[in-house]
Amino acid sequence: MKLTVLVLCILGIAHAEIIAVAVRGAGTLDIIDSLSGNVVNSLPAGVLPGYVTNIGRNIYSSDSGSEYIYRFFVNDDNSVVRKGRIPVPGCEGGFHMISTQDFTTRRFLAVTCPGSKNTYIVNPETTAIKQKIPVPKFPKWIDSSNAEPHDVVLNGRFIYITYLKLVSLDPNRPNPGFVVQYNAFTYEELNRVKTVSDPHVNLAGSSDLFVAAQSGTAAQGTAYQVNPTSMDIVAEFQTRWTSSAHGIVVSPDLQRLYVGNIINQDVGIVTFDLTVYPMKKLCRVTMTAEERPHNLAVANGFLFIASVASDLVTRFELLNGKGCPVQATETFITVAGTTLGIADIDVNF
Repeated sequence: MKLTVLVLCILGIAHAEIIAVAVRGAGTLDIIDSLSGNVVNSLPAGVLPGYVTNIGRNIYSSDSGSEYIYRFFVNDDNSVVRKGRIPVPGCEGGFHMISTQDFTTRRFLAVTCPGSKNTYIVNPETTAIKQKIPVPKFPKWIDSSNAEPHDVVLNGRFIYITYLKLVSLDPNRPNPGFVVQYNAFTYEELNRVKTVSDPHVNLAGSSDLFVAAQSGTAAQGTAYQVNPTSMDIVAEFQTRWTSSAHGIVVSPDLQRLYVGNIINQDVGIVTFDLTVYPMKKLCRVTMTAEERPHNLAVANGFLFIASVASDLVTRFELLNGKGCPVQATETFITVAGTTLGIADIDVNF
């Protein structure tokens, strides 16, 4: 028996990663086996599933159509079952969501609620709301009357929230976006960085903070590398291949950054090398046949892309040793409806 378990672990069977997709068009959470590319389950996930995250075997999906977060559980055989829902009273339009990366002590979820213009910090075990973070104040040259939180990410020490719908009152300044840094223990604002409009964020472990801001025009879309403590901009890329920078993900080994272009699929995925500092562009730009590549996930040597325009999830094989998406390996996985959030669920068995 012990030998059998050992062999299964060596083969990766007991540690298989899955991809969870929030299928907005069908109200489901679809589960994809990352190795085979097959959809293995489709589970009810509310009215308008938004974004997906996990703490160990527990998967959480936000719902823009209700005041609930839906909870799922990964069994020993990698099957996924629904385990109820967590009420978040007052959260209107629950959207982007992330979980703490500490699996043992301070477990919490952070979910942005654009309808109520707050970000909620939720204890997933007691379902208690730990904190409600409102929209901060912005400089006088900005009309922030319609400002709302959008994306959120954290690293244990800090929470980073992006803000949209900020309108410049200065004809010489374009509409901005902001990424605001909060203390993950006291929830007070510590620092912020200004970007072009519509910023999205990602980081992994102790990595830098990475921002993809698509802006309102193709000429201004920008990818940023930001010091996660000081919030100083380390590197900034503003070229054709970041024209509509939106989806963004750091690879699990912290060596690559992938940025999607939501508007122009002709410049689908841009890869950055994180083994050098500051980061630099790596690989040939990967074109996507499916339009509007939106959110990204990486698992088992594949890059997965959720499109907001169809019921297809795109999968690219990543070149061994370099991490470049291989153009010729592009395949499509059909899910239950149009997609939104997508996440790699790496469960440590």
